[in-house]
Amino acid sequence: MAHQGFARQKVRNGKLLTVRVSFSEKIDGVEITGDFFVYPDEGLALVEKSVRGMDADTHRKEMSAVIATAIEKSGITLIGIDPDSIAETIRMAMQNGVASYRT
Repeated sequence: MAHQGFARQKVRNGKLLTVRVSFSEKIDGVEITGDFFVYPDEGLALVEKSVRGMDADTHRKEMSAVIATAIEKSGITLIGIDPDSIAETIRMAMQNGVASYRT
């Protein structure tokens, strides 16, 4: 059974970070939005892709490390958010997750 989660929070730099996540035993998809900046524009899609396929019970610190590695390897610049705040908000969204039935 798939789950859908949502979380929104103000992160350390005062920026709003919103995450929608779909998951079962693994993370199927993540959508990250908010009032922060990412350069280049396609960098956010690379961050989202970096957590797809991870076990749903992956610890926040491990998820943050994976995100940080993807950012570093891809030369992405984040302004207003960081890998730890992204991972924390993803974990919050998963904790808020509700079951959804695929047809």
